[in-house]
Amino acid sequence: YSLLVMSVVLTGKAPYKRIGTTPMLLAQDGKKLSKSSPNNIPLDTAFSEIGADIIRYNFVSTPLVNDVKFGRDTCDEVKRKLLGLWNAYIFLNTYAVIDKPDLTNYKPKESELTFMDRWLINRVNEFTKNAHTAYSNIQFGAISKDFELLVDELTNWYIRNNRRRFYKSENNLDTMNAYFCLNYAIKNICMVMFPIIPFISEYLWQNAVRALDKNAEESVALHSYTIAEFSVKDAGLTKSTDIVRNIFTMASKLRNENQIKVKQPLKTMFVVGNDDVKKAVDLYIDVIESELNIKNVVIEHDNSKFNDEYLLLDFRRAGAVLKGDVQKVKNILSSASAVDMKKMVAGYKSGSVDVMEFKGLDSALFTLATKPKQDFVIEHENDITVVLDITIDRNLMLEGLSRELIRSAQVMRKEAGFNVEDRINIQFETDSPTLNEIIEKFSDKIKSELLAKNITPLNKPEYSSVVEIGEEKIKIMLSRA
Repeated sequence: YSLLVMSVVLTGKAPYKRIGTTPMLLAQDGKKLSKSSPNNIPLDTAFSEIGADIIRYNFVSTPLVNDVKFGRDTCDEVKRKLLGLWNAYIFLNTYAVIDKPDLTNYKPKESELTFMDRWLINRVNEFTKNAHTAYSNIQFGAISKDFELLVDELTNWYIRNNRRRFYKSENNLDTMNAYFCLNYAIKNICMVMFPIIPFISEYLWQNAVRALDKNAEESVALHSYTIAEFSVKDAGLTKSTDIVRNIFTMASKLRNENQIKVKQPLKTMFVVGNDDVKKAVDLYIDVIESELNIKNVVIEHDNSKFNDEYLLLDFRRAGAVLKGDVQKVKNILSSASAVDMKKMVAGYKSGSVDVMEFKGLDSALFTLATKPKQDFVIEHENDITVVLDITIDRNLMLEGLSRELIRSAQVMRKEAGFNVEDRINIQFETDSPTLNEIIEKFSDKIKSELLAKNITPLNKPEYSSVVEIGEEKIKIMLSRA
């Protein structure tokens, strides 16, 4: 308002064409915020201790119809939201420093991109298009919401499932395409978010975008707003990806509920769904098996094979017929063997049920229910059913422990301060027959995952630690090769 008054007085015209504003500025607890109130944070203090971009995002991400809540806690939440973008940059920078890819004038052929590359390009283009519309309509909250969703998809989907492509490999073309797609995403995010978080956007532009592409503008502020600067065909990728991410969520929920870590391999996952689900699973089957740690993924069209049927009494109807015997019949149903229950279910379906001495009971007195068969756990959502076979034999158990061992050694690599690209030698010491069997059986996998040249005795290890794997102790020793 003060800008409007001053501009009209001094120049005779408004200082802006359109403006959007929120109703009130409140403290993070919802109380009134003013300069004199004890919950106020002086502006200079806020900028130095919280950061300008954090404050800007806190204001802009609030829908215009809502009051803005401001405080250290709300700004800490904003930091967590922006951390995903920073992590994506750190990942790109970590491997770019090693590989030194040059994306100047580089444009991949669509046929050479993976389906996940094409999904990411389309997802980023959708983001830039929607953001352009939102900016035009002063809907900044919609931009921040889509930004958070895209960053989550970028870090927890694209990078997670493509991280191995950034390691030093013989397939330079595939690695270059991965760098191109990740850089394309960061470049467009910087372009879209520059009006909201200019300092972070400019930093990433200089240290990621321009570092890999010498033709990039000197500043993100000089880059014209473009929609679909690079485009590929979608061909149903967005829909398939949404389906598979839903399957990931369901399978992860089943693992958590049954206290089975992702590092523990499982034999089979069954997915029941329509043709769109089958298409999505076929497309992503390697990713599903790898990331969910499943040996086999099987598509089914009927989930009845994973359930056992059983009968329950409908007390409202049965009471009038059985009277004082209602509880007795209920107890018989509850304790019935699998064979007897199968006979009763068959009778239910034919219209007449025999429950021990209670012969010829009308099917209307019962309801048919289902429960997962032994060793199966089931989750159903949005017309998709995910079934995990949670039987763990000795081979699966050993493989799961090998992954725990590898994970512990990877943590030790970081603690030792080794570089990502450093080759190492490693030694294990344990009295556990099981862990010694694992080291022998999975030695190639261990060396590959840890960039280890040899599993061999070390005279003077640079780093060592004793860890617990499957309730048994093992000493791990590392040295650079």
